[in-house]
Amino acid sequence: MKFSAAQTDSSAREFPFYFQSGFTRHFQLNTNRLADSINRMKVKLQQLDPADTARFRLTIGIAIPYIEINNDSSLKYALLAKKEAQRFKMPAFEGQANDFLGAVYIRLGNSTLALQHLIEARNYFQKVNRKASQMIVIGRNLGDLYAKEGDTLLAKENYFNALSIEPKISSEFQFRSWVLTGLGEIYLHSGQLDSALYYTNESIAISDRNELIILRKYTAQALHNLGLIKLKKGDTVAAFNIMQRGLEAAYRHNNYQITGEIFLSIAEIYAARHISDSAFTFYQAAYEVASEMRISDLLGKSSLRLKEYYKAKGNIDSALYYAEKVLGASVLSRDIEKAKQTQTLTFKESLKEQQRRNEVARSRARTIYISLATILAVVLISGIFLYRSYKKQRAANLTLQKQKQEIQETLELLRSTQKQLIQAEKMASLGELTTGIAHEIQNPLNFINNFSEVNRELISDLNIEIEKGNYDEVKIIAADISENEMKINHHGKRADTIVKGMLQHSRKSEGTKEPTDINALCDEYIRLASHGLLAKDKTFNTTIKTDFDPAAGKINIIPQDIGRVLLNLFNNAFYAVKEKQKENEEHSEEKDKLVKVYEPTVSVRTRKDADKIKVTVSDNGNGIPGKVIDKIFQPFFTTKPTGQGTGLGLSLAYDIVKAHGGDLLVETTPGMGSSFIIELPVQKND
Repeated sequence: MKFSAAQTDSSAREFPFYFQSGFTRHFQLNTNRLADSINRMKVKLQQLDPADTARFRLTIGIAIPYIEINNDSSLKYALLAKKEAQRFKMPAFEGQANDFLGAVYIRLGNSTLALQHLIEARNYFQKVNRKASQMIVIGRNLGDLYAKEGDTLLAKENYFNALSIEPKISSEFQFRSWVLTGLGEIYLHSGQLDSALYYTNESIAISDRNELIILRKYTAQALHNLGLIKLKKGDTVAAFNIMQRGLEAAYRHNNYQITGEIFLSIAEIYAARHISDSAFTFYQAAYEVASEMRISDLLGKSSLRLKEYYKAKGNIDSALYYAEKVLGASVLSRDIEKAKQTQTLTFKESLKEQQRRNEVARSRARTIYISLATILAVVLISGIFLYRSYKKQRAANLTLQKQKQEIQETLELLRSTQKQLIQAEKMASLGELTTGIAHEIQNPLNFINNFSEVNRELISDLNIEIEKGNYDEVKIIAADISENEMKINHHGKRADTIVKGMLQHSRKSEGTKEPTDINALCDEYIRLASHGLLAKDKTFNTTIKTDFDPAAGKINIIPQDIGRVLLNLFNNAFYAVKEKQKENEEHSEEKDKLVKVYEPTVSVRTRKDADKIKVTVSDNGNGIPGKVIDKIFQPFFTTKPTGQGTGLGLSLAYDIVKAHGGDLLVETTPGMGSSFIIELPVQKND
């Protein structure tokens, strides 16, 4: 596979869902959303009566989303849910709690306790003959547990046991994709690429047809495995394209660990082709994920690659920084490995104990089998003897027939016992993972219902006070009703925002070019940027100048995209003049006299030039240093202090303008200011 310079420049831009928002912000938004949902459930839990059986559902409902952001808190509420189930004597809920506890302990690395709870869940599910989807998930989780402990034989056994369960409805069939993903990964790591390819493709085929969000979240793992298989088979192009799909699935469905692993794999592809800048972009992305999620192995690998990159570039300070990160990750990995070794020993002892118990059960079964066989032999011999001795006697014949019937019933009982023993030897684990989070829209609807109920009571009181002629009290009640109506309206709009946000999230954006008044667009966005600045700092004033060419007219563009470019340039201009004013105030010798020595100014100008429209955004800030002027359109490059900029704004603006067939240029004079010129082609039809 050959990567041209153009492909190298555009490689990072093929993942806009990541590079526009950034992982840290995406992770924090998702974490905040889950935290808000959890807090609402906690408040409701405190309000529930201690005798209300709904406490279990609410408690396990808190534990489930916690597993995405805090495993310790998830464990706390899962244990509480099990206690609630035991207190209310609800064995089905206790089995569900044991199921979830097993999953939490796997995440925490405690294989011994994970196995203990999964066995309890398995025993319950087998007794009550739960639906197929739960048993399939149990087999998958047991397979994952054994694969994690390095026992591939037991892992495969549990995966195949799960696949042998016949789904009864289509939604249960979809859970097989989980099992097939794990099985494909086992064969991938053992180098059996054809088998790995077969099971991984089967998993993806099921996932593409499913309707369950929880399954789509793990589709990314199968796509990553498929990309690795193609890579090992030498098909780098297919591997790269498949990993693109996997990255989008992982990022959009918050599967953060797979997001980081795919970033690392893509970086390795670029590195193998000696495309160091693109490799650096994805190593940096993998490092960001590892840092936020505290994934020591991924942190160590990405830090090592970044250290090597900066060392090759001669950037010793950055190389030393990432060298320290490599060392820290190495120490953490050793600590984790030591803890894992201890856990593995404990797990093996626990497994041996479980195997001993199974062996005792099998020994008892063999004893019963031999005893029954002996009894059967004695009965048969006795029957034959009686048949030969008393064949002439009708009564003897009837007795023999009766004994044969009893023997047949005994054989059926023996066969049934054998089937149960075989089933008991099959390891199973976690039951059905609860696949949803409490709907975010419930909270505003509750507020609407509550305030509506209060208003109904207030209206009743209002009528009473009117009859009494107590108009002062009437005014107070009317004010309360009005205030409640405002709250109802506020929460109604909040519910509407949630619904629109969900719809917006669920559909792809397909911008369409349309004739747009470029002057009006520029005027709208410079005002928008200025209002945003005033909302943050009401003390800061900036002079805004506009110079619009009436001949510019309308051009065919995607207004939302070009508006995003303008907003970024205006925000940067306001930032530049604000920073210069701050420096002037700090260095002024007459601060207390409020001497005005600098007037911040941001301007925008449009001009029609032959077959082009030029939009110039200027500021009188400090300008851009000459040593960095060539880097400003590079992803992640920023001159702002740490935490105040991602370094993606100008890069994305550049891409949008290029996608419109235009160009984005910069002119700057150190100490005097900068101008960014957007050149867009004038076309009658696009």
